[in-house]
Amino acid sequence: MITLPTGDLVGCIADVIPFAELDDELPETNCVHLRWDGQFHAQATDTGKFAWSSWDPRDHVGDSWGGADEPWSVSISVADAKALTKVFKLPKARMWQPLTVEHVGRSVRIKRDKVDELPALTMVANETFLEFPDLQQRLAAHSTVDPMPGIAFNAADLAAFAKVRPYGPVEITFTGAKSLALVHIGSRFTGGIWPAKAA
Repeated sequence: MITLPTGDLVGCIADVIPFAELDDELPETNCVHLRWDGQFHAQATDTGKFAWSSWDPRDHVGDSWGGADEPWSVSISVADAKALTKVFKLPKARMWQPLTVEHVGRSVRIKRDKVDELPALTMVANETFLEFPDLQQRLAAHSTVDPMPGIAFNAADLAAFAKVRPYGPVEITFTGAKSLALVHIGSRFTGGIWPAKAA
């Protein structure tokens, strides 16, 4: 079981939801992938773009954040991800309220204890049972920088990046006229977008 601030759990998941496949008949990408490896990661992708938002417990003072879990990962449906962000979202003043996240079999359990006027909450999201694409492999395949005079992008895909929490400036690295452009927003978010196909 790991512990993290409400604002970071909800924020990481909300960062990536706009990048997920909307068609629920494509469950391998109509999902949000959650992963713990000493950091908490939320990932999502469709055919045109991808997003990877992370939280590191070492960014916070004190020993109460994080946990000693072995690495785990689970993909949950976009519907469950949206419900999770809605159910657990709190006003900015309460963003530090701790939540626990527990990987249990083929599901993830998110829990908030009762504190003051906040009710206790527990939500369980089940795994989609499909293998999520390897975003680390995609990033490695597009690590070469190739200066470009200009590239066209699908406007709707590009707009998804405006919904990411602005933890820093937007930096775009072009890897080729027909290959993935990498997008970094601060140190917590990495994304990618494919150039638009010619009409």
